[in-house]
Amino acid sequence: MKIFIFFTAGVLFIPWALAQASKVPQGSPEGQEVLKVALLPVKIHSPENLEYLRNHGVEVKFFRIPAKVYDSLEENQALLIPIWRSKDEVGAAVFSTEPVSLGFNEEKDPQPPTLLSRELEAKETELGAIKDEYTRLAENLAVLARAEVDLQNEFEYERALRNLDTALEDRLYLIRCWSPIPEDELVEKIGPGFTFFCQAEPGEEGDRVPVMLTNPKNLAPGEDLVKIYSYPSSNDFDPSGLVMWWFALFFGIIIGDFGYGLCLLLITGLIHWRVKKRSPVVMRLLRLSYILSASVMLFGVLGVSYLGIPMAEDNFLHQLRVLDFNSTAGQMRVMVITIVIGMIHITLSLAITVFRKRDIPSLGWILVIWSGYFVIKGINQGGGTPEAAKWVLIAGLILVLLFTSNSKNPLIRILVGLNGTLGVIQLFSDVLSYLRLFALGLATVYLMQTFNMLAGMAKNQLPYVGIIMAVVILMLGHTINLVLGIMGGVIHGLRLNFLEWYRWSFEGDGLPFKPFKKIEY
Repeated sequence: MKIFIFFTAGVLFIPWALAQASKVPQGSPEGQEVLKVALLPVKIHSPENLEYLRNHGVEVKFFRIPAKVYDSLEENQALLIPIWRSKDEVGAAVFSTEPVSLGFNEEKDPQPPTLLSRELEAKETELGAIKDEYTRLAENLAVLARAEVDLQNEFEYERALRNLDTALEDRLYLIRCWSPIPEDELVEKIGPGFTFFCQAEPGEEGDRVPVMLTNPKNLAPGEDLVKIYSYPSSNDFDPSGLVMWWFALFFGIIIGDFGYGLCLLLITGLIHWRVKKRSPVVMRLLRLSYILSASVMLFGVLGVSYLGIPMAEDNFLHQLRVLDFNSTAGQMRVMVITIVIGMIHITLSLAITVFRKRDIPSLGWILVIWSGYFVIKGINQGGGTPEAAKWVLIAGLILVLLFTSNSKNPLIRILVGLNGTLGVIQLFSDVLSYLRLFALGLATVYLMQTFNMLAGMAKNQLPYVGIIMAVVILMLGHTINLVLGIMGGVIHGLRLNFLEWYRWSFEGDGLPFKPFKKIEY
């Protein structure tokens, strides 16, 4: 009853207030002044109230007004009521006895909280039903997984039957398959009582022969790295071991700090200790992580880098320094070292091609790489071009020119050879690409020194609190630097293998060998 009286009084009050507003004496240049009110005795967002007001001649509109405009707004023959207010905007309701426009786009009538709460309750009920459905389905997950395994086994079996032929009124079965083991071993595994005859023959031209990688346990992590980019084809060699060790080398140079390597080693050991289910994949990853940690520690020793802490010149650790990132001369020396590493890496790739395919142009490129290095070195040192290096360079380019094509037509052979010699640009850019090892290693060193400097400044400038801030800066800064180093080491360490190195000896796009066997659940 109280609510009804309150509602009725409010409804009667608004038209009366609007009528009184229209009778205000002409005391301003605009003709009248209407006060902004902040409260109404009715719920203006109630659809019933709004409909009642509009049926009794009261115009009700809603606007979204910029706050600055709202504060300076002058109303005429209308009540302007703020419903909500933010930093930049004001949501207002306008009540008037005549149509009024404020120059802003009109908003829709706001929904009452009761309707919103009903929709919210409905959505929560729907969400609960979905969760219950998920729980019910999860109970059957094991059954579904087993059914999937059974279907996969049935599919593989039916596919194998398609390679099966029969003879002698189905008393003799003939099957063709790819085997990764020799013929006699295959017959022995099948069983002499089951096998009547077995004949092995090489694949025909055009066959896409599946490839199975087999490596000793210490090189098995390289297989996972190789599979990231492309599987070797049947015409390729297995690069798993080489990719793994070169990747570890690049990773170590990029991070190159004994402290960081020790952190990686401790993290790897902790994971090794905590993980109970050690599947073959997990063990390969752990083995790779141990190798990478050791590489980072090794190059930390060679670079005399121990969390960026400066070492005295008379320290015995300086006797082991090979990589110096702290002096201009040392940085130039590291740049040359990374270029030489790239030359060795690419030379190895070309040598594999020469050995496996008897490829004479690859031999020519090896001559071009090393003779070009000594030619450029002689020019930079002001000693002129070494005669021996110059003639070796010319000989290498001639090999590329004459043997890039196998055509017996001299003109075609020369034209194709000239196009082949343009590969010197690609070769040059591939070698220079190894400078990224220097750049990333230098970035790691400079970030370490920067965080150490910031921590020292905080400790010296802020008494008491400075020690805590210094510890936070060191922990956070070195963690960020280590994470960035890991990202750079993985990305660029693999990139130098997959792009610069693969280009000269690797085809890829191979078909993995998947043995026919029953999948156990």
